[in-house]
Amino acid sequence: MIWLAWRQHRAALCALGVYVLAVVALMVYYRSTMLAEVDARHVWNCLPDERTQACLRNRSYWQLWAISVPAARNVFWALAGYMVLAGVFAGAPAFGRELEQGTHLLALSQSVRPRRWFFVKLGMVAVPALLGAVVLGLVRAWWVSSLGDLMGARERFQPGQFEVQPLTMVGYTVFALALGVACGLLVRRVVPAMALTLVGAVGVMYVVGRFLRPHYRPPVVGQFDRAEFQTDRARWSLRQDVIVDLAGGDVDGARRDAVLRACDGPWGSRAFEGCLVDHGLRLASFVHPGHRFWLFQGIEFGLFALLAGVLVAVAVWLLRRRMS
Repeated sequence: MIWLAWRQHRAALCALGVYVLAVVALMVYYRSTMLAEVDARHVWNCLPDERTQACLRNRSYWQLWAISVPAARNVFWALAGYMVLAGVFAGAPAFGRELEQGTHLLALSQSVRPRRWFFVKLGMVAVPALLGAVVLGLVRAWWVSSLGDLMGARERFQPGQFEVQPLTMVGYTVFALALGVACGLLVRRVVPAMALTLVGAVGVMYVVGRFLRPHYRPPVVGQFDRAEFQTDRARWSLRQDVIVDLAGGDVDGARRDAVLRACDGPWGSRAFEGCLVDHGLRLASFVHPGHRFWLFQGIEFGLFALLAGVLVAVAVWLLRRRMS
């Protein structure tokens, strides 16, 4: 049974393996070339967390930083693509092709129970795909850690970095695989199942990151000066220097505009802030402190693992319905 499942899915799994090796090679290349540039430009002192003012005025450092931005962006899209493509090319065809071609009837006529057939095939595609996600996440972490602040090592809470950490990569990948399996059993045709998986995986990941993640915990509301910012560079700023009431609540546009007309002075000056307080308002920023990073990682992983579990349960129900 396991050998048969391997033969059926080896093309997709080998393709994912080649993809993983290619992205790993890309990250190793970026790491080696960027470390060579750091050495050639003599900016090793700019990599630690505490950068000096001399470092911040160093043109070579900012030229190197400009090189790192497209490299980080390329790797982000490569890793995001892996998570989605695992569901599209490994999850969706796992059962969709069998049901479309009718070969599942042959497999189930060999004294194999439907539940065992389902979980053997699911394990055959899920285990290698999840190993690939772990490898990609760990290699990226190794690359970023070797270049410190140059690669935004302390900005891992920010969108674009949060999603490609090893833990969340596993969560997204297992969700995409489960979604592909459920779509394949639902529509029983490979291409429509792949399309549904692509749209569904991208859509759910976007909605969670855009609308749910900021609310895993209530943000801290307050005023933060530059010194406080430097002590918590890892924090995630949702909104900065917005006008709120004294309790930290939102203010309607008409009241805000009226107060702004009454308050003169540069934005953020003492006179301006004093005027706001006289009108029952203040400037505030909404942030998640950096120490919440692993809490948010765990919540997001748990959320996608839960969604994957629900989808697998739906897939088992669909399989029983198809077999009845």
